[in-house]
Amino acid sequence: MCKNHMKLLILIIAFIICAPLVFAENECAMRPAISESQILVGWVTNERTTTQFSVSEKESKTTSLGEFRIVAAIKNNKIIETIGSSIKKGQQFWSAINPNESVILTSVDSFLDRMNYDHCVYFASINSNKYPRWSLFTSKPDKRFKIPGKEESKLFYRLNTTCVHQGDYPRGKEPSCTKPTLLAITDIDKDNKPEFWETEPYTWDDGLSVWEYNDNSLNKIFEVCIGCSD
Repeated sequence: MCKNHMKLLILIIAFIICAPLVFAENECAMRPAISESQILVGWVTNERTTTQFSVSEKESKTTSLGEFRIVAAIKNNKIIETIGSSIKKGQQFWSAINPNESVILTSVDSFLDRMNYDHCVYFASINSNKYPRWSLFTSKPDKRFKIPGKEESKLFYRLNTTCVHQGDYPRGKEPSCTKPTLLAITDIDKDNKPEFWETEPYTWDDGLSVWEYNDNSLNKIFEVCIGCSD
């Protein structure tokens, strides 16, 4: 009888330790479609692999991430954060700056990223390789995204002088610094203050930032680094 109790106790302890891991993995399943009023914004980035290391080397898992990631959402004329869990295979996305062009998500997947803090990562692959890195796409045709003009670009880089030395390098041998890349201009909230969408260079990756221009200055209204942790 005591042996049976001991076995039961061991099983209970194992369940308590392992169950959160199983449940957490399941939490990264794809979610239902978003509401009609919300538009997802995605971009093309690099394909990459990431390894989730475990105490046991045999349990470590390497995941190959597709080149398409969701970076933001637009709802009620506001730019908001989203993890992109509603994307699905076969979904269509339109080029933000040329809504006459579109791509199809040929595969979607997710995994639980345990780096820094547990969080779900969602990614996809698309049916075209003609779009360069950082190309923006929307889940509905959206004509609010414009290609930056010469004067707008000049204004942006005059006010944003960020330049980051990226990567690992020997002391005293800094590589050329990386400036933000201006991707598009919008006026999502219709307040006649243009919003500048740009890449945000970090030491180890590149994120997305949106700045609003007002009174000859730029105010950051949105920032996200998709991929900084994975």
